[in-house]
Amino acid sequence: MNRVCAALVAGLAVVALCAAVSDASAGEDPVAERAGRLASALWQRQRADGGWRSETYAVLKTGQALTPVVLQALMRIPESLAPRPAGSVERAVAFIRAGIDERGAVGMGDPDLLEYPTYATAYALSCLVDRRDPVDLPLIARLTQRLIGSQCQESNGSTPGHPEYGGWGFSAPRAGQPGHIDLAHTRIVLQALRAADALDDACAARALLFLRLVQRHPSETRVQPSFAAADAAIRSDYDGGFYLSPVVLAANKGGGGSPEQPWFSSYATATCDGLAALVAAGVAIDDERVTAAIAWLQRHPRWDWPEGIARGASEPWGESVRFYHLSVRALTARWHMPIAADWSPLLLALGHARTDGLYANPPGFLMKEDDPLVASALALEALAYAVESDDE
Repeated sequence: MNRVCAALVAGLAVVALCAAVSDASAGEDPVAERAGRLASALWQRQRADGGWRSETYAVLKTGQALTPVVLQALMRIPESLAPRPAGSVERAVAFIRAGIDERGAVGMGDPDLLEYPTYATAYALSCLVDRRDPVDLPLIARLTQRLIGSQCQESNGSTPGHPEYGGWGFSAPRAGQPGHIDLAHTRIVLQALRAADALDDACAARALLFLRLVQRHPSETRVQPSFAAADAAIRSDYDGGFYLSPVVLAANKGGGGSPEQPWFSSYATATCDGLAALVAAGVAIDDERVTAAIAWLQRHPRWDWPEGIARGASEPWGESVRFYHLSVRALTARWHMPIAADWSPLLLALGHARTDGLYANPPGFLMKEDDPLVASALALEALAYAVESDDE
């Protein structure tokens, strides 16, 4: 029976791969075709006021966080692949502008239910920067000041000896309470500040201290965080990869932090985030920190599973980051893949869209990828990076 099941699985994989690349054999670009279809489906889900709102999660219901994420992905898709409905971009931008408060924050419209304010603020900044409309310059300045001030630094009670120093998290830290600080937030903010030409040397230097810790770089002198004894002088094996957070230890998905292995292991999504963060912070492509991260990804090349995360874990982290993994792996592909990239593994890993043209990841509830707008925005980000790579 096991042999029969294995044969069926292998056969289905071949069929899926053939379906993913069949358009190419017909002389079409399967990546562009898939991107165009998904973009059109997302445009159809835009509300009359310009926003995209979750029908799955209350924390995403106002659209403050989802709208800039979806819009930025859509704006990366050429109109030749997916025509933009009349007035759609203008309505979305107006929606984003209206969501920026007097402090430069987005996602804080409901004080009792914060809507991923750091993500929302960073993506809102990226959208306005991409628009290049002079009317947005005061808003861009307000957003950048908010993001720079939200970094863990001396002004909010963090010092270089603290593990959170230089990073960003779910929201702005309060004195002595850094909150949920991690590499994913840090990468997204660094990219937004870089795009806005607002990343000053001091901010970048603080971020590099955070990145040095979560890469477990040999030059790091701080003790690696761990669930193991706090008084142990914990060092680690350096492999070039990254883990997610030195603060929220349970969020690290690659294992470790135990007496048997005190440090946290590298895994694919964190390493993609780390590589992109290093580059956004101004580290040269030929710098050892970057080349080590690239080498880690080249040793772990799978698209269908975020390597470094164990299968069959008590919590389905690998399944839950399926589309996030595709997005960040495509983001960093320009560095870890050959110039003549073969995108068929991406298309195969994406799988089939729903009948409405969107994607969803039912097992992905831990990362809200069971929400079709979340999964589809991440899928479109991955396809957009692939389209851009093919055009270079």
